[in-house]
Amino acid sequence: MKFNVLKGPFIKTDNDTHKIMRNLLVALLPIILFSFYKNGIVPYKEGYTDLFGLFYPLMFTLIGIITSYLTEYLYNFIFLKIRKKELKTKMKNSFSIFPGLFVSLVLPLNTPIEILIFGVIHAIIIGKMLYGGFGQNIFNPALIGCLFVLTCYGSVINANGGYINKYELDTIGSATPLT
Repeated sequence: MKFNVLKGPFIKTDNDTHKIMRNLLVALLPIILFSFYKNGIVPYKEGYTDLFGLFYPLMFTLIGIITSYLTEYLYNFIFLKIRKKELKTKMKNSFSIFPGLFVSLVLPLNTPIEILIFGVIHAIIIGKMLYGGFGQNIFNPALIGCLFVLTCYGSVINANGGYINKYELDTIGSATPLT
């Protein structure tokens, strides 16, 4: 029996990693904006939070992103001893903001900021850099950071309100609607 192998009409694309990651960031923007609306604007409109609470979801996400970038930068600078132009190229190609972004989107909003920072540092160092960096990790770094935080500090997060924002906490903690 003879197999006839032909060149198939496979779909080819000119996407590279930079375009894919940019598209990922654009795809995550509605989720970030919805988080801002649900956990910032709605409780502010209902009078359950102040101006700081209005922008807290955005600050929570930005702190995760900045911590992720700085952690990877310092890891490359201190431990891998990468300097100057090579460090700039390495940081551009490592997409270091995404683990911090994912950790901040997966963790409950009532997580204290210092625990978020600790989780992002753990995600970058243990989950990403020890395995070789971008594309070399065997586990999702963000989920490693979230698993670590939820395992070690789950009771602290639940004591602060867990996954519920201040508006929902009042709704769930109030009397039943039929009474």
